[in-house]
Amino acid sequence: MLANPSMGDGIMGGIAVREIYSRKPVEIPLRSIRRREDSVPPSEGFMRERAPGGGPLTGEEGVLVVRKTPEGYELLAGDRDFLRWAASGKETGPAVVLELREVEALFVRLVLGSSRRELNPLEEARIYHRLTGEFGMSQEDIGAEIGKVQSTIANKLRLLKLEEEIQEGIRSAQIGERHARALLRLEDPDLRVRLFRECVRKKWSAEEMELAVAVKAGIRSAVRTKNRRRVGVYRDLRIFQNSLRQIAREMLRAGLRCDVAEEESGGTWVFKVAVCVEGRGSPGEAVADGNQPEGPGGSETT
Repeated sequence: MLANPSMGDGIMGGIAVREIYSRKPVEIPLRSIRRREDSVPPSEGFMRERAPGGGPLTGEEGVLVVRKTPEGYELLAGDRDFLRWAASGKETGPAVVLELREVEALFVRLVLGSSRRELNPLEEARIYHRLTGEFGMSQEDIGAEIGKVQSTIANKLRLLKLEEEIQEGIRSAQIGERHARALLRLEDPDLRVRLFRECVRKKWSAEEMELAVAVKAGIRSAVRTKNRRRVGVYRDLRIFQNSLRQIAREMLRAGLRCDVAEEESGGTWVFKVAVCVEGRGSPGEAVADGNQPEGPGGSETT
């Protein structure tokens, strides 16, 4: 039996991993294997993707790593191979069989699942949660065992603060970890769920999600803060500047005839786009002013 990783004997260091990989695999029935509860859904894209690296455990015909249980076997590594084989009707597959306690199985899943890109952020977060809550390990102890800094583990654990619908979206790869971490900046649970749904519907990139969150966070700050100029909400204009520049680039790539110019003077940033619209007279001009208008005499903004 492998040593207990919670005792600090480095079971998941490089030597121990090589020891697991060097064991002789045996053929076991695929129907006797169950995947862990938080494993990613068996999507076609996940099964098709190849794990990185070389060696006998990452090839087209790989080797599973399983844990012996009273009911059969629990899959710890090799999800892609297992799902692909099961879908093709294969009845047995080669597997390295380990006898592990639960805490040891969690560490093996963390290390091998991560190395083969089979561990989604939510499953990883829940493993950390079990190790700290159920087995009393500190984040620093976990990091020492798997070679990660404490802040990385803390950031993963924060994903568990998100609403269940969003967590399921992470597990099923509807959104990525970067999308989810952007949502954590919002305090309103209903707003987080609304933005999550909009992100899935419109297939936002991580950058688009971050921009949407920044805008919503700014609006909420304006509502809560009295006697403050509205411009104070937008402390960093670079988010909006880059968005406007991107729009201008898309217009040019689309073949529109337009002139783009930027000016910065006296604390004011002006972004101009002059578009030639055929059949509609002279080109129009859109202006984005770094200062928000404060009345009828303010600059025109878009």
